[in-house]
Amino acid sequence: MAALIFAGDAQAYTCDCKTSGNWSNTSTWQNCGGGIPGAADDVTIKSGRTVTVDITTAQCDNLQLSAGGFGNSGTLVFNAGSQLTMSGTLSFFQNLFSWASLDMSNGGTLNCAKWTGGLFGSFSCGTGKVKFTGTSFALPWNLFMLQFYDLEVATSGNLNLVLGIEILNDLTISSGTLNAASFDIDIGGNWNNTGGSYSASNNTVTFNGTGTRYIRSAGSAYEDLTINKSSGNLNLLDDVTINDNLGFSSGHLILDTYDVTMNTISGAGTSRHIVTNGTGNVQKPALTGAFTFPVSNSTGTYNPLTLNNSGTSGRFDVRACTNVFDDGTCGGTQLVTKLANVTWQLATTSPAPSVSIIAQWDAAQESSDFDRSQSFISIYNGGSWNQQGSPSSSSGSGPYTQSYGAVSALGPVAVGGGIGGPLPIELLSMEAVQAGKDVLVNWTTASEINNHYFTLESATGSATTIKPEFHLIGTIPGSGNSTWPIPYSFLDTTPSPGQDVDWVYYRLWQTDLTEQPPSAIP
Repeated sequence: MAALIFAGDAQAYTCDCKTSGNWSNTSTWQNCGGGIPGAADDVTIKSGRTVTVDITTAQCDNLQLSAGGFGNSGTLVFNAGSQLTMSGTLSFFQNLFSWASLDMSNGGTLNCAKWTGGLFGSFSCGTGKVKFTGTSFALPWNLFMLQFYDLEVATSGNLNLVLGIEILNDLTISSGTLNAASFDIDIGGNWNNTGGSYSASNNTVTFNGTGTRYIRSAGSAYEDLTINKSSGNLNLLDDVTINDNLGFSSGHLILDTYDVTMNTISGAGTSRHIVTNGTGNVQKPALTGAFTFPVSNSTGTYNPLTLNNSGTSGRFDVRACTNVFDDGTCGGTQLVTKLANVTWQLATTSPAPSVSIIAQWDAAQESSDFDRSQSFISIYNGGSWNQQGSPSSSSGSGPYTQSYGAVSALGPVAVGGGIGGPLPIELLSMEAVQAGKDVLVNWTTASEINNHYFTLESATGSATTIKPEFHLIGTIPGSGNSTWPIPYSFLDTTPSPGQDVDWVYYRLWQTDLTEQPPSAIP
């Protein structure tokens, strides 16, 4: 004798909506085992009927919208906070000219493996989220299915675009690959690649919308990337590579601690450029010829640095930081006289660069004693700031520029304004003490930068002397670079004040390692 034992009803149904209604209402369905669709059931929504997803636990396998004839118009609507999870395919048609409708105007979440669609099916994204979880497929070619609010790619293969799409809010790539090919993507929110990848061959990703938004690329490169934000900026959450062009229409790119690499840059200006507010760099690979790095340290300034490399090709890294410091970094002891308060950190992989430099700054960035008629490029290398060439007048009427070239020994760049600026010596004290018939001149420096030697001059005078005539009495070696007090002395053996002489004047000069004209030390 044999016995058959049934552990339960494992039948999968094809549930038809017999009337418009809520997903959770059993009276909405027929051929559904007397209940509502389950995870293994297929669903059809017939032409002229509307089913509303009103719960967070709605589920099915495949779902067919607009089952019926030519021009049918079945509709699936989501309530706010509702969710439908499908293991199969959402189909928008049984024929090419289906008017099937997916309406997420009120929000909700749709999880499904993939979509298929007809030419005229419609999708109202509202504030809803669509998450694709299947294997490789192409989004259907459809005149009305180009816009999402939140989109998540969680596939095990490729999600292939066949037309451009617009994402009003966030894009998440948690697994699989979003393959854009040559089709453009507009995005108003965040780009968050947490575990998948992105590929494209000849397209543009445009960040638009409002507010502060973020981009996490997870190592996937963009072809062209454009920033066109009516308000707010785009912030990096990791390093970003752009194979071709970084374009600016409106808004800034904020690097923080991350690098951005691109081939070309277009459209940058005062109100739209790259803000290097941290340790992140703008990287230009294989630079030969001229290239402008449109950088600043904040959204309120603009300090582009133009490099023209006629030497060996290499990658050039640039970032701007506020103020100038004695050690060439963006920290250390701040220099405050005869300079523009911006440093361009410049580095290259070129083994033999030959670079002309054009630096730009604003009047508000100048120290109070900055002299535009005596400005110059200064480069930090060999442990000190080194003036490049002779001082000359700045170009422009605001903003201003100064240039020099060509330079092979590269490093951080700054702009000085005035002979001896940035002033290499901070003097603590200076005195003259009579020692018999001689005079001992003592002085102490608090710090020194690039200090080669001192020149000491003296002059005699009386009550009737209008302009003393100084003459050289000695040259004293400097200490190069220091951040601590250093005392100096010189014994003047020239005749002491005598008949018709009331005073002896002393004047101290400093010459730096570049042998530029000496600077008087007050």
